Amino acid sequence: MRLLVLFTTRVPGGADLTYGVPMVEHAMGQGWEVHTACSARRAMRPLAERMRSIANSHHDCELVESPCRSWTYRRMTGRFAGRTRSILESIRPDRVLVILPYMTYGLGIMQACRDLGVPAVVVYQVAKYQSLPSWRSAATGELLTTHGRAIAVSEQNRRILRSMFGLGRDEIDLVHNGIGPPEIRADAREVVRRSLRESLGLREDQRLLLTTARLAPQKGLSILIEAMPPVLEAHPDCVLALAGDGPDRAGLEREIARRGLDGRIRLLGHREDTEALAIAADLFVFPTLYEGSPFALLEAMRVGLPVVTTDASGILEVVRPGQDGLVARAGDVASLRDTLLDALASPDRMRERGESARHRVLTEFSAETMAQRTLAILEAAPRASITAAVPHRPHPAASERSNPRVSIVICTYRREESLAETLDSLGEQTAPRSSFEVIVVDNNSPDRTREIVDRFAAANPNVRYLLETSQGLNFARNAGFRAAAADWVLYLDDDVRAHPDLVERAIATIDTQDFDCFGGFCLPWFKFGRPSWLHDRYVINEVDPNVETGVLRDGFAMGALVAFRRSVLEALGGFAVEHATFVGMNKDKIAYGDETMLQVRMRERGFLVGFEPTMKVDHLVQRNRLEATWFLRVRFAKGRDSWDTFGVEPTPVRLLKRLVSVVLAPIRVLPQNVGRFVTSADYRATNLVLDTLLPAARFLGEIHGGLLIMRTRRRPSRRPVSGAPRLRSE
Repeated sequence: MRLLVLFTTRVPGGADLTYGVPMVEHAMGQGWEVHTACSARRAMRPLAERMRSIANSHHDCELVESPCRSWTYRRMTGRFAGRTRSILESIRPDRVLVILPYMTYGLGIMQACRDLGVPAVVVYQVAKYQSLPSWRSAATGELLTTHGRAIAVSEQNRRILRSMFGLGRDEIDLVHNGIGPPEIRADAREVVRRSLRESLGLREDQRLLLTTARLAPQKGLSILIEAMPPVLEAHPDCVLALAGDGPDRAGLEREIARRGLDGRIRLLGHREDTEALAIAADLFVFPTLYEGSPFALLEAMRVGLPVVTTDASGILEVVRPGQDGLVARAGDVASLRDTLLDALASPDRMRERGESARHRVLTEFSAETMAQRTLAILEAAPRASITAAVPHRPHPAASERSNPRVSIVICTYRREESLAETLDSLGEQTAPRSSFEVIVVDNNSPDRTREIVDRFAAANPNVRYLLETSQGLNFARNAGFRAAAADWVLYLDDDVRAHPDLVERAIATIDTQDFDCFGGFCLPWFKFGRPSWLHDRYVINEVDPNVETGVLRDGFAMGALVAFRRSVLEALGGFAVEHATFVGMNKDKIAYGDETMLQVRMRERGFLVGFEPTMKVDHLVQRNRLEATWFLRVRFAKGRDSWDTFGVEPTPVRLLKRLVSVVLAPIRVLPQNVGRFVTSADYRATNLVLDTLLPAARFLGEIHGGLLIMRTRRRPSRRPVSGAPRLRSE
């Protein structure tokens, strides 16, 4: 078997040296003919020299992709497909192993492998949810299922990849990263420890806290520095050393100097002796914000160094909190500070945890196991998964359950008439009454809401009334899931009619899929008539009517019909009530984005958002929504709320772009709209005006919201609550 291993990074790191070297060595040991290729850049020369020494041949090939705008994706993809095709034609491998640092890369490489009929196995070392052009995510998903295989290095990363590419539970293999045994013998460690500590100028009674990481925002080092002053004050015998280099070095140096921590926090720069540093240290601190399966953590654990890390990404699949180390909340300064204080206050207990971690890494996360499983996938590619999928636990039998399967939560404010119709529809469900409960959360309605619910509850023991006095839809939704008795919470609007099989379909989806959240179809219900210009596309989200059950690759489940695992809501702290400036309805205020914001946060944590097309409700089109001005107000509100919804920071440059778009967007769509008005009989003058102004309304809303946020953030304010979505670039 002839194997080509492609490295696609600019600077060699854990995903190259610690992963690539054992993979090549193991394949060679199994009799494979191995060829490698990487960039000829100066930083990659050590990796290239190592590959030349162990592989059959090594080649220079520039496969390092650069971040680009969406309109240049296709051009960049074609360029890398051509480069890959050249090296494939010269080597003619039977299989290709692609080591990717980011999930947004590699499409051109996979296309070249498909064109030449060479199965490609792609290892995604890091997966972080982000928006991709739909054509790109669809193309990647198709290539991974028909002409190759994908490997994720943690279950959490696998779920993000499934969400990004719309793949099934068995269409991505899981192989945790592994590491070899320590290179420094046990009998030499005391000498190494003493020598290295002397080189760092440490006294015998001082404790060394170590972090080895690239100096980049992903690693959370600024959060660590912010957490250190009280730690160093409580433990004056401690020194923190940061080993690594990267784009954040200058900024970290300034922050250390600003806090007066020179000498107490040291930047060691790039180091090759990371194992010796781990032996010399007393505690390993890894404050990362997102990861795959980090080799730096495995390297510290294999020598028994106690660890303090975060719950980011798949780290909890490696470190068992309390057993193998201590775990803080990712991105939370206070949590990291308190966890460090706990660790330093109990050194004996931490040493026990370090020994447990050492045994766990050497037995369960070995490089040999990693290589064997990967080679087996390479041999089988592109056939079905050969690694174990996450076991699907069937729901317990009815005799074993005391709680309902689903808690239906209806949050209401001043909707007594439509609420009664909603409850009527739930009383006609085909599912047994014992399988679901209905919780109506009254958000201070000044009408007969309580009377209506009590009347239904008298005839239906599975109906409950709950009053939430804190005004706002998000408060009501949080009160609903916290009162729920079931493991799943299904939110319905107070103006929908549930189809008779709604609950039955929801329970079937829960039993057959592994979604963490899923939605269904919301069909328009024109109870009060319908103007001739009011097309369906104005009142419902545009969803392909032929869509099948599966993971939503893009888009979000609508708040009028959406189900969540209750444990997921608890883990994320529920719906946003403090750190969002606009999102969430409040009395008669038009505001959107609360369920979308939650789904964005879910995807960033690796939770799956799905869609079940057979689950349907009829959504009432209220009287005030039969006027064209309503849709302009809605589009304005969605633009205003979008900054908080998607976690994007408004800046003057972005607002200027929106201002230009206010003028250009109507001009761009006007010719097309005029053409439709002339040629289509059901396209009225109202449609022409509305479709031309809607884009401008959206951008005006974004400008308004961005200005308000920027003005608010000039004032002193407390730190956002833990769990808030981190700001991302557009």
